[in-house]
Amino acid sequence: MLRYLLRRGAGWLAMIVVATNLVYFLANSFLDPRVNYLQLRPPRTDAEIARSLGQYNLDSNVPVLERWWIWITGIVTRWDWGTSPIGDPVNAQVAFRVVVSGQLVFFSLLLSIVIGVALGVYSAQRQYRLGDRAAQLTSVFTLNIPSAVAALAVVFVAIAINQGVGGTLFYVAGSESPGVTGSGRCWSTGPSTSCCRRSRC
Repeated sequence: MLRYLLRRGAGWLAMIVVATNLVYFLANSFLDPRVNYLQLRPPRTDAEIARSLGQYNLDSNVPVLERWWIWITGIVTRWDWGTSPIGDPVNAQVAFRVVVSGQLVFFSLLLSIVIGVALGVYSAQRQYRLGDRAAQLTSVFTLNIPSAVAALAVVFVAIAINQGVGGTLFYVAGSESPGVTGSGRCWSTGPSTSCCRRSRC
């Protein structure tokens, strides 16, 4: 069993390494960090832009393999994932998103267990009846929906609910909302504010 887990873990690690490096080269091929400087006033010269990007290891005038080697060496030796075109450390961005992703995974797992057990008990009590057939059909349909499509559908449903209640009951963009604090989230309908969960808004 331990051997199997080690083998699977090594396979996952290799896949993550390959995918991460592939994304790095794709980003260097399709994204241009110079765009962030073109709208600045007064406009920057090419030399100034190259100097600014050079300190972040993002200057496209430097060969991509050389930039990749600096980047991958920083990760392996110092766990430094580099900086964004405006100088923000990538480590802080990744750490923040890991926490948000962990929350989403935890609550989605909790919901799937609760809903799955409830549907399982319901179907077992009505085996071969209409309710059981409907649950089977729903499970087959939902299991074959791509995650990206399902996520987009959830966002559209949340937007429709927000429009229906005339306020922001569900936050559908970003992971933070200015002015919203506490363990819950609030939605406002004009000058007054109503809380949908426990909150210190």
